Amino acid sequence: MFSGQELKDKKFYWTPEFDDSLIKETKVENLPNGTEEFSKVADLFYLTMPRRAKGINEEITEITSIEKIWNPALRRNWDHELQNVMLANDYQEIRYTRMLFHGTGNCDPSIIYEDDKGFLINYASDDGLWGRGVYFAQDASYSHKYSFRTKEGICKMILAQVITGDGINLDEDRNIRLPPLKDESGKKRFDCVIGMRHGTFIYVCYDNGRAYPTYVIGYKRKDL
Repeated sequence: MFSGQELKDKKFYWTPEFDDSLIKETKVENLPNGTEEFSKVADLFYLTMPRRAKGINEEITEITSIEKIWNPALRRNWDHELQNVMLANDYQEIRYTRMLFHGTGNCDPSIIYEDDKGFLINYASDDGLWGRGVYFAQDASYSHKYSFRTKEGICKMILAQVITGDGINLDEDRNIRLPPLKDESGKKRFDCVIGMRHGTFIYVCYDNGRAYPTYVIGYKRKDL
């Protein structure tokens, strides 16, 4: 039997399978409800976006679709960046990637996953709490505030595979432009900055290519 924490860790820490050797261009795969992969994504989402709130019988959150993104060029760039980060860390045994949520605001997620560059720092806001970077949250409930809304009232957010590498916990500082140096040699920096906001871990990347938009989750949400 798994303990409660072990079950939670099992939902947080898993690696999506990719075999894009036969795919030459971007493809969006609608995952069937009931499959193992659909359930893994849904379980992670529903950890903080529950179907029902305490004392309320009606359903307040409903996933309408989970799309898996296949972008071979973007994936190759991500794989290359992962190898660079692992090399920079001397292949030490740390958790190099995490599945994290990202709300795209007024930007349709397709603009990100159809581009060969994916998440770009150039379009990041200058007034982020940890400076100019691309922000990802451990909890879907945090990214919900920044979700893309369609004309039909469907919310969308990205579940991304993010290269977090050797991160450092820092207090809020809008002047951050890069993670700090690891030592006085001036040759190596931490790979990301980690913060805490409303009880959620926030991971901030300051380099392009550190996140692959793996899934787009479509859902209906009745805000309470």
